[in-house]
Amino acid sequence: MAGNHLIGKQLILLEFSTSDNTYVIQQKISSLFWQKLVPELNRLFDKVAGKNEVIRFDRIELDIGSIDPGNRLENNEELVARISRLLMEAIHDKLKSLSKEQDPGVREQQDWKTFSRESEAEIPENYRNKISSSGASQETPDPGDDPVDSPSQGTDTGLPLRRHYFDLWLYWLETGTLPSYSLEPNDNWILAVLETLGLEHRAVSLLEEKIKKHPLALERLILQHHSADLRSITELFTGYSQASLPELIEEISDLIGSTPSLAQDLVPRELEIEIWRQVFTKVIVKGEKANSRSLFKHIAGLTVLSALKDEFIQAEENIKALYPRVSEVLEHIPENPIAEAPPKERFNSEQRIRTEEEQRITDQEKKEMESPQFFKNAGMILLHPFLNHFFQKTKLVVDEKFQDHYCQSKAVLLLHFLATGEETVREYEMVLPKFLCAMPANIPIDHNLKITEEEKEEAVNMLRAVINHWQVLGNVSPEGLREGFLIREGKLTKEQTGWKLYVEQKTLDVLLDRLPWGLSVIKLPWMKDILKVDWR
Repeated sequence: MAGNHLIGKQLILLEFSTSDNTYVIQQKISSLFWQKLVPELNRLFDKVAGKNEVIRFDRIELDIGSIDPGNRLENNEELVARISRLLMEAIHDKLKSLSKEQDPGVREQQDWKTFSRESEAEIPENYRNKISSSGASQETPDPGDDPVDSPSQGTDTGLPLRRHYFDLWLYWLETGTLPSYSLEPNDNWILAVLETLGLEHRAVSLLEEKIKKHPLALERLILQHHSADLRSITELFTGYSQASLPELIEEISDLIGSTPSLAQDLVPRELEIEIWRQVFTKVIVKGEKANSRSLFKHIAGLTVLSALKDEFIQAEENIKALYPRVSEVLEHIPENPIAEAPPKERFNSEQRIRTEEEQRITDQEKKEMESPQFFKNAGMILLHPFLNHFFQKTKLVVDEKFQDHYCQSKAVLLLHFLATGEETVREYEMVLPKFLCAMPANIPIDHNLKITEEEKEEAVNMLRAVINHWQVLGNVSPEGLREGFLIREGKLTKEQTGWKLYVEQKTLDVLLDRLPWGLSVIKLPWMKDILKVDWR
C-alpha cells in the first residue's frame, strides 16, 4: 500500500584513502541517493507499514561496508540493493526486539505514560527514519527537557493512525505548529482525534491536563474548531448529549443579526467564543459533569446577556417562539449577573476581536517556536519591500506597528493569501506569516477570520506592483508569480546568529539575479528579529 514516508534527517559518511576526486564522488553519491535509493526506500517502506499504521524509528545506523568509487557509482544497483537489504534487516530486528517485550495485545494497549510523552514529540505521518552510516552522530535531548520542546527517543511500532493524529493535535493545541519533520495530517484528521477521545479514556485525561497546564490550548481549541466538534468534546467530558449548545449559539447569532439595536453592541462570533470558554472552563478545567440545563444556567451568568434579555422581553410572542434555547437561557439570568469582563470592551466592535485575550497572555505563554519549521509558502519573503505600504493601505498598520491583535491576525491571513491565493488556511501552515508579522507561533488565530473583497483586491494590486518593479518578469500574472516564486518549500531555523530562512531553489531562480531589491537580510518595521535568507 503506497503511503507517505519521511526521513527526518539522513547522513552518509564516507572515508577515503585519498583526497582525490572527493567532490566528484560526493556528487555521484548524492545522485545515487535521490535517483535510485529513494524510490527503493519508498517501495520497502510500503511493504512494512499498514494502511492505518504509523511506525517511527528515532534512529537507524547502517554500515554499508566498502564501495567501488568507479565511474558507474551513481548507477550502482548492487549498492542500492545492499542498503535496502541492510535496512530491511535493521527494521525487522527492531520490530522483533519489541515483539519479545510485548505481545500484540500489549502493543496495542501501550503504556499511556509513554504515549503521553510521545504525544508531544516528533512523530511523522507514516515514518520518521534516520539513516546514517556507522560513525554518524545525532544530538540527544536532555531527558529532563519538556517533551514538547524535544524530539522523542525510542521506537514506536504499530501506532494506530488515529492515535498518531491525536499526538499531533495535542502538540498543535499547545504550540500552534506541528512537530518538526512531521508530515501534514489530512483534512479530516479531527475525526480521528474525536475517535481517539471516544475510545481511549486516557486520551481525555491528556487533553484535560494539556488545557489545565496551557491556557492557550483552550483558546486554540475554541478558536480553531467548529461548533459540532466542540459539542462532541463537551459530550465526551460530561457524558450528556449537548445538542442544544450549537442550537443556542445559532439562535443568538440569528437574533442579533435580525435586531439592529443588538447588532450595534454585540458581535455574534465573540459571544460564541465566550460561551464556549465558559462551557469548557466548567466541564474541563473544573471537571463538572454538567448537562445542558446546568450549562445554560452557567452561561446565563454572562453580563452581556442582560442586554439580550432586555430586548427579548419586548419582542412579540411569535418572535420568542423562534428562539426556544435563548428563552431557556434568559430565564436563568440572575438579578446581579457575574461581570467576568466589561461587555462594552469585549463585544462592541469586531475590530476588538481577540484584543483582550492577547492582553491576558503572559510572557511565559508566548514561547519561541521549535526549530526548524517547514512550510510551503516560503517565497512570500520576496514581497517584503511592499508589505509596510500594503498593510498601511489596508488599515492594519499605523506608525509602523499593527493597531491591535485583530489587525495583526488579519495581516497573517493576508500574507498567506498573497503567497498562495488561499482564503481558507490551517493555522499550522502560517508559521512564516506569523513570524513576519511578529506574532509568536503559539498565539491562536480565529478560524472564522475572513478576508474582505476589498482586501483581496488590494492584495492582487500589490502583486501587480511587484511584477511591474521586477521588470524581467514581463507580463506574468499574479497567479504566475505565485506559482513561479511565492509557493515554495522552505525551512525556518534558529541558528547561532539568529533566525534563517532557507528557500527551495528552482531553475526560474536565475531571474532573482535581476531582482531590484535585496533579499539576504530582512527586517520589517514591526519585527524584533532580523531574518537572514538563503535562496540563491
